[in-house]
Amino acid sequence: MTGLHRYPRFAGTSQLIKDEQGLWKITGGPTEGALKVLAAKIPLPPLDTEMRSKIPFDSQYKYMSTLYRLGDEEVILITGAPDVLFRLCQYQQTNDGLQPFDQPYWEGKIEEYAREGLRMVAAAWKPAREGQRELDHPDLHDGVILLGIAGMMDPPRPEAITAIADCLQAGIRVKMITGDHPQTAMSIGQMLGIGNAASAITGRELEAMDDRQLSDAAQQYDIFARTSPEDKFRLVQALQSKQEVVGMTGDGVNDAPALKRADVGIAMGIKGTEVTKEAADMVLTDDNFATIARAVHEGRRVYDNLKKTILFVIPSNIAQALLIIIALLAGNLIPLTPVLILWMNMATSATLSFGLAFEAGEKDIMNRPPRKANLHVMDGYAIWRVVFVGLMIAISAFVLEAWLQPRGYSAEFIRTVLLQTLVTAQWFYMLNCRVNDGFSLSKGLLANKGIWIVSGVLLALQLLIIYAPSMQMLFGTEALPFRYWVITLLIGFVMFLIVEAEKVLTRRWRKTEA
Repeated sequence: MTGLHRYPRFAGTSQLIKDEQGLWKITGGPTEGALKVLAAKIPLPPLDTEMRSKIPFDSQYKYMSTLYRLGDEEVILITGAPDVLFRLCQYQQTNDGLQPFDQPYWEGKIEEYAREGLRMVAAAWKPAREGQRELDHPDLHDGVILLGIAGMMDPPRPEAITAIADCLQAGIRVKMITGDHPQTAMSIGQMLGIGNAASAITGRELEAMDDRQLSDAAQQYDIFARTSPEDKFRLVQALQSKQEVVGMTGDGVNDAPALKRADVGIAMGIKGTEVTKEAADMVLTDDNFATIARAVHEGRRVYDNLKKTILFVIPSNIAQALLIIIALLAGNLIPLTPVLILWMNMATSATLSFGLAFEAGEKDIMNRPPRKANLHVMDGYAIWRVVFVGLMIAISAFVLEAWLQPRGYSAEFIRTVLLQTLVTAQWFYMLNCRVNDGFSLSKGLLANKGIWIVSGVLLALQLLIIYAPSMQMLFGTEALPFRYWVITLLIGFVMFLIVEAEKVLTRRWRKTEA
């Protein structure tokens, strides 16, 4: 880092601040802050300084520059991407004075440090013109002297490595888009465990591609280095053209177009700008990639539970309708009055379906590939399941009604038995719905305490409507002997076993649909 000690502490806007406890802290950007720390470790006499003008950092140019008065000197200071500054520099600062710029030497150093996963920043300077008060890009095109390069490690968080592994296992391909040197990006990508981190493609190569070539490259590569905001936007479009669902993270203003274009734009809550947050669909309050993996897990759990709830609710409605239709066609007693139907829908929907919402994610939730974007919640198997279970509940209730009617029971008693049969069948079917693929009791009966809370509420409601005299008068029910509770439990348990057997027999069909 020959000559880097001369001016870098003045090259940025970050500050080193000592707090009340005597601890040093960095304000501003982390890269500039790291350079300030480096400069602070080198004892230099204090100088009277004044910043006259500034060219802020821009991803288009990949450098920043300031015009400073340092004591009696007027100098221009430059920091930025090494490959960019190498094109600007004609000289290099050495212990022996100025020498012609030795680009092969510096490029070799860049490659060496990049293989270690270090991010490189180059620093350069030049004397300012006498009386110069303004700074513009043409001022940096001649007489620029390279001071050196600084390498800094930005080690990935351990939880990020685990999160990327989880994403890859879940069928989510993680891609890195960065402005760093390709070798640095590949080294970091290998640390993170990104799939295809052995090769990288640069923004300059992407710019030379047409849309078809870019689409192929977007799928082939996982590391994109020395990219511009325009490259990010084009990459999102290229992946979407291949029918990929794209999630994009970013924190800068220049990331906003790509975030807006992505199917899911994710902004950083701490480092992200307000423009970025407004363009995004989600904001990470902790700026942690692991949160994205947890969000994927939670999203899949919510989707699964939503589907479980739909598959639970619809069959009961089908069963009620079929039961009444069959009874009318057969000339039998109307099995359920409107008020009993209303009661059953309110009692079961407000309890059992609510309990399914608390189900934990299934064991393989992060091992399955993403579902197809065009796959509806009510797919072929879902339609089969609701029809199958609805018919089974309706037929069992009709057979029970046909068995009770000739034995001289009152209409109120028969309706009460059928009500309890349908409610019990729904309770057992709710247990079936806890696990989509596999034995429903594999999770453990006590794993979801919410189910047992709502089951207790449902039991209390059923006892109330069956045995409370006021409820009997209101709903037209009668008290049931204990043996009929046993009968309805046996019917529900048999249906539970049938549905579990159906899961096994239709497993291959469900795998094909997914």
